[in-house]
Amino acid sequence: MVEAMVILSFEATDVFLFYILFEAMLIPMYFLIGGFGDRAHAGSDENAAAQRSYAAVKFLLYNLVGGLIMLAAVIGLYVVAGNFSLTEIAGARANAPWRSRPVPSAGCSSASSSPSR
Repeated sequence: MVEAMVILSFEATDVFLFYILFEAMLIPMYFLIGGFGDRAHAGSDENAAAQRSYAAVKFLLYNLVGGLIMLAAVIGLYVVAGNFSLTEIAGARANAPWRSRPVPSAGCSSASSSPSR
């Protein structure tokens, strides 16, 4: 399921569809982390389950906050360009005064969604 959402999100030519699929990847990842987390470094079974659950919730919340920044960038693109189509946004970007404004928010959302330890 994760693989299908990754492929579909990068095949999307619509910014909003990309956002929805990118955020939908969090649901199966939550269950994968919660179910199979880091079993090598956990002590007892109860402790391991608690650590996996904590890690899964932390992962989900951290990425949802980053997703809100990405949603703001997507809405900003829609307000400025008038639609969600990547081809039309790229065409409008070439001769627009707002060329780099959505880029910092998209960069911040990508940085917050990247895995860290």
